[in-house]
Formats: sequence, structure tokens, C-alpha cells
Amino acid sequence: MNPSARPDLYWISGSPPSWRVMLGLTVKHIDFTSHRLDHGAGANRAPAYIALNPKGKVPTLRHGALVVRESIAILAYLDRAWPERPLFGETPEAAAGIWQTVMEFDSDLRPAITRIAQTLLHGTERRRAHVAELNKRATETDLRLKRLYDAIETGVADLDDPALKERITGLKAIRDQPRSILNALRPCWKAPGSRRSPRRCSASSRRRPDSASASTAAATAATISERSHSASRSTMARFVSWDRKATCCGRLPPQAA
Repeated sequence: MNPSARPDLYWISGSPPSWRVMLGLTVKHIDFTSHRLDHGAGANRAPAYIALNPKGKVPTLRHGALVVRESIAILAYLDRAWPERPLFGETPEAAAGIWQTVMEFDSDLRPAITRIAQTLLHGTERRRAHVAELNKRATETDLRLKRLYDAIETGVADLDDPALKERITGLKAIRDQPRSILNALRPCWKAPGSRRSPRRCSASSRRRPDSASASTAAATAATISERSHSASRSTMARFVSWDRKATCCGRLPPQAA
């Protein structure tokens, strides 16, 4: 292969493997012909490109009749075809150190970076699924609380039973937690371009449950009042008291209803 012939590099904007090869070409001072493919228009799926790279991936290097795919393979070829300014070290020791670093990155760091990138690129879908799960959890807990309230109203459950009080308090904590998380994260989701940090969002998440629990106390008493005209003021006061204790003392462990 004639090293004086300019290689052709096919790449897509935003492709880290393509950046890797472009950086190698730049470091080695190799002139090349750039072919930027329009991914949105499906250029990497065009028959002419599929003939070069059957998987339709980038980057692809063509040097005369030779076609090389995969970024590391391309860099290895460039290092042999243009030995000046070696990328992988001038001595066996240097080569061993470089390849060790490359493989450690590929095995340990790259999977984590990939997960972060997928979260950023596909955040909307993940966010919707997360919201649906939180809403489902709150709704199911509401139904369990309703069954307990019905049992209290009909006299099946004893209002003064400490275990019942603890169960209701635990269920309220389970129900209010998803709603508090949604309320805290909603401002961050509404303004994707804002610079509000996750730490600030989590801080507001910790502050908001207090007001939610305060309103829950009144709602609980109102529910008992509506369901049973014979419910006494002391009964409603005890429900309010339980909510206040739950707010002050933190969450109790969840109880099965």
C-alpha cells in the first residue's frame, strides 16, 4: 500500500469511535479525505456504504483497495502504514502500558459512560416509565388505605389498636413518598435546559413532604367524617395526631395491609 495515497474516512457527527480515529490521524499528521455521513438521512444505510461496511457503522477507513472497519483496527493499521509518531509506543514496555490502559477503559469505564449516555439520550422514555411506576405505587397504596378506612367505618377494625395506627401511618408514608418525589422533580423536568442541579432537586424533595403530610391530616379526618356521620371529633383528632407524629418522627417501616 502506498502511504502517500490519501485515505478516506467515513464518519458520523457525534460518534466517539470516529473521533478516536480522527484524533489518531491528526496526531500522526496524516492527510485524509473526510466523508461525513448524514445519519438522519440514512446515509450509513445506503447501498454504496453498506458495500464498505455491511453493518452500517462508523468509522470506516478506505486506503486504496483496503477497507478497515472498527476504530482500534484502523488505528493499528495507521500505526503500521505510517510508523512516524507511533500511537502505541516506541518500546515493548510503552506498548504494554498503553494497551493495558486501553483495555482497562474498555472493560471498566466504558460501560458506565454508556449507561450515562443512554440515560441522557433516552431520558424522556425512562422518565415516563418512572412517573408511571410512582403513580401506580401511590394509587395501589390509596386502595389499601381505603380498605382500612372501610373496616374502621363498619367496626371491623378497632380504631384504638396500636398496630392499626402503625399500619395506617406506614401506608401513608408509602403513598406520600412517590408524590413528594414527583413534586420535587417536576420543576427539573419541565425545564430541561435549566441549570438546576440534582442536589437542589433532591433538597426540595426533602422539604416538600412536610406540607404534603399536613394536608393529609385534614384529608384523613374528612374521609372518616364523610364515611361515618357518627365519627366523633376525638376520632378525627387522633387521625390528625398520627399524621403529625409521622411527620415529626420520620417514616415508619411499611406494613402490609
